[in-house]
Amino acid sequence: MEYIDKPVDLPDPEVLADTQRRASWVIYQLKLRGLNLAALARQYGQQRQYPGFALRKPWTLWEWRIAKALGREPQEIFPERYYPDGLPIHSRGLPAKFKEAKPRSLS
Repeated sequence: MEYIDKPVDLPDPEVLADTQRRASWVIYQLKLRGLNLAALARQYGQQRQYPGFALRKPWTLWEWRIAKALGREPQEIFPERYYPDGLPIHSRGLPAKFKEAKPRSLS
């Protein structure tokens, strides 16, 4: 299978709003690139279940890795998990590029 090395076109917002439809869309897009969730986990030396967890529950690190594999930003694929400025609402598994961000003010 030929690897596609360009950003994916995002689906309708209804697809991204539905967790199950979004998961199916992500898996399909990875398959078009010759990947699957287990292969993505292996690339990072992690257990094969980890990327699947990120499709169901917030896990910033794996959201970032999935988005990177699809050539997109995580807030484009998981919009309800990010503030409008792109910072994650939840910080589980925070990628290094976000660790230096200033804490969010609650006012």
